[in-house]
Amino acid sequence: MTQTTAKSVIVFPGNLVVGAGQAAESWQVSNTIAGASAVTCDLTFTLKNDYGQIPAICGTPMLTIGEDSSTTKIVAWYVKSQSTSSIVVTVEVDQAAGSGKTNTITMCAYIAGQQA
Repeated sequence: MTQTTAKSVIVFPGNLVVGAGQAAESWQVSNTIAGASAVTCDLTFTLKNDYGQIPAICGTPMLTIGEDSSTTKIVAWYVKSQSTSSIVVTVEVDQAAGSGKTNTITMCAYIAGQQA
C-alpha cells in the first residue's frame, strides 16, 4: 500500500493567541488496497497544527474501484487511533480486489480542535 497526500492545508495558522481559538486543517489522502487478500487500508493524517486536545475529524472515504476488481463497496470505516499529532482512519471493503488488482481509497477531511 502506498499512501499519497494530494492536499494538506492549514486553515488557521498556529500563530493565533494561545488558548484563544481553534486550529484547523484540511486534507486529501489516498491509499491503495491491492491483491487477493487485502480488504482494509489505513489513511494517516499527520497533523500540522499544535492541538491542546485531540481534534475532531470530519469526512467520508470514497472508493475508486480498479479495473476488473472484485470489490464493490466500502463496508466500514472507523478511527483506528488519534492523538494531538496524528489520526489514522481504517477503511474496509466488501471483498479483496483480486490477484494483481487494486482499488484506491481517498478521503477529504477537515480536522479541527482547540489550539495548544
